[in-house]
Amino acid sequence: MPLVVGNNHYQCERVLVIPPNSNGALVVSYRTDVNAVSPPSEGGSEIANFTASVLAPIYSRAVTIPEQILGYTNATGVTITPSMHFVNVTAAGNESLTLTYSINVSSGVRGFFELNYLDACPTMIPLAVGYGVSQLNTSSFPDYQPFLQGCTSLIMLSGGNLISTSGIETAWMTQSIGQPEVANDESGLQLRLSLNATSITRGEWVRISIEEYNTLLEVNNVTSARDWAVSYLTVGPCGVLNSPMGFAILSGRYTNSNISSAKQLELYQPGMYSCPAMLSDIRSYAFLPMNSTASVYGSCSPSLCFSAEMNSTGTTRGYWGTSLLGSSSFQTFSPGIYTVVAGDEWSGIVFAYFTVS
Repeated sequence: MPLVVGNNHYQCERVLVIPPNSNGALVVSYRTDVNAVSPPSEGGSEIANFTASVLAPIYSRAVTIPEQILGYTNATGVTITPSMHFVNVTAAGNESLTLTYSINVSSGVRGFFELNYLDACPTMIPLAVGYGVSQLNTSSFPDYQPFLQGCTSLIMLSGGNLISTSGIETAWMTQSIGQPEVANDESGLQLRLSLNATSITRGEWVRISIEEYNTLLEVNNVTSARDWAVSYLTVGPCGVLNSPMGFAILSGRYTNSNISSAKQLELYQPGMYSCPAMLSDIRSYAFLPMNSTASVYGSCSPSLCFSAEMNSTGTTRGYWGTSLLGSSSFQTFSPGIYTVVAGDEWSGIVFAYFTVS
C-alpha cells in the first residue's frame, strides 16, 4: 500500500514508530522488468541495488525554524539492512520480489529520524524510535514537511509497496483538503487543483496541491504539447523545470475571461538559485493506469529520462514585493480575495479561490 493515502477530502501520511527496547522490520514488494533495462553500451546497468538508510537531521545551534536545517547524516545507533542487497534484473526476468528491511536499534537510542529505501513513497518516511504512538504529536518532526515529499521509481525494479511490518507501530499525520477543481483533457488526462482552505486569516498558511492524473484504465502515452494557457506558472523558484504543469497566485478574482490581464505574485524571494538540471527536450509521457506516475522520454532517447509522480505542492502565507529602490521584502497576504490558477502544457487551466480576513 502507498505510504501517502487519503481521498479528495482527507490526506494521511504514515509515521513508523518503534517502541522502546525494540527492533522492527518492513516487508516490501517489488517487480522486475527486464524490458526496462538499459544496455551497458548506453551507460545502463542490469544491477539494481536495494539501498536503504536511516537519517538524522543536522541542526545549527542558531536554528529556530525547520527551513534552516543544515542537512542530514546517517543516524547513530539505528541501522536498516535489506534481506537482499541487489538483484540482476536480466537474470531475474519479469518476476515479483518480496524483501525484508530489518531495523536494528542500539540500547538506549531514542529520537526522531527519517527512513528511506528503494522506491519508497514518499521518499523520506518519518521514523520515531523509543516512543509509543500516544507520545507523538504534530511537532515531533519539526524538520519534516508532510505531504510535500515526492516519489521516485526505478523502472526496471518498480514497486516499493509496504506489505506489512513487525515490531513497528503506526501513527498518522493528517490534513484536510478541499474537493479538487479539475480540467479534463481529451487525451484522458485530468489536471487537479486543491487548496487546504478557502478562507484564512492574515498570517495563516495556504497549501496548494496540483496533480496531472491519468483517468484511463490503461497506460496513457501523451505527446508533449508545450501549449500553455498562461506563461508564468511555476512549481518552485526555478519555474516549471521538467514538470508538465504549474501554478500561480493572483491578487483578485480571475477566470478564463480576464486571466490575460493578470499579473502573478512573486512567491519566492528574488535572487540566484541552484536549480536542478533541465532536460533539453521532453517529447512524451507514459502515464500509468489511473495514476499520476509517468515515465518521461525525450533528449535521453532511446532510454527513459526518468519516472516520477506528476504532482507538486506549495505552501505560503504571502509573497515578495519590490520597492521603488529595488529592494525586496516579504508581505503576508492582505485582506481580500485571491485566485490560484493551475495549468498544464496541454492548454489545461483550472481556478480555485481563497479569501483572507
